[in-house]
Amino acid sequence: MIERIKSRRKEINSFLEEYVSENAKLIQNQWQEEIEERLLEMVSRGKMVRGGLILETHDHLNGDEEPSMKAAAAIELAHTGLLIHDDIIDKDAERRGLTAMHHQYAEFGKDRGVQNPERYGESMAICIADVAFYLAFRLMSDLDTDKETSEKASTKFWDYFSAVGMGEMMDIDTGASTEELEEEDIMELYRNKTANYTFSLPMATGAILAGADDQITGDL
Repeated sequence: MIERIKSRRKEINSFLEEYVSENAKLIQNQWQEEIEERLLEMVSRGKMVRGGLILETHDHLNGDEEPSMKAAAAIELAHTGLLIHDDIIDKDAERRGLTAMHHQYAEFGKDRGVQNPERYGESMAICIADVAFYLAFRLMSDLDTDKETSEKASTKFWDYFSAVGMGEMMDIDTGASTEELEEEDIMELYRNKTANYTFSLPMATGAILAGADDQITGDL
């Protein structure tokens, strides 16, 4: 199964390259190339386990491929946006073999002579991550399936990503607090911040788009 998921990476990357480049052209200003180059490079270096799980679950249940590919691309874009924000929060210097996005823009700012390039870098990275979220939202709002299925998949998708945000808040608070966490609190943090949207969400999304009933998707 791991090898099959890995094999889907090339397909997702090909779709993303076309989609991101096409939608970046909707923005007719100097930042169009930034979206195409910096964001696309960051997305393309991911393992794409989440997107691969959507496609594999969907195929296993004999669904139509087009909506599942859009959802796979959407989850990888949203995941990348989260990582860019996470690197700022954790003050990480690298991601996926690249300089972290906020450091890329700090260097870009230094070259341009901006004031406070570190703050500039963080602000620009937040913006490019936001673009990733909005591009993901656009994909999930245009899944080429019936209205009920589309709404069900989109609701599941954004509910899980909202939980990731709350999991991150819990992680930040935990790191700043002197209180000792209970084991269940730690497990809840890991479920909300990482586990649920890495495994449950992709499989639920693939199943929903393949037309699976609530007996299969309800507990995911």
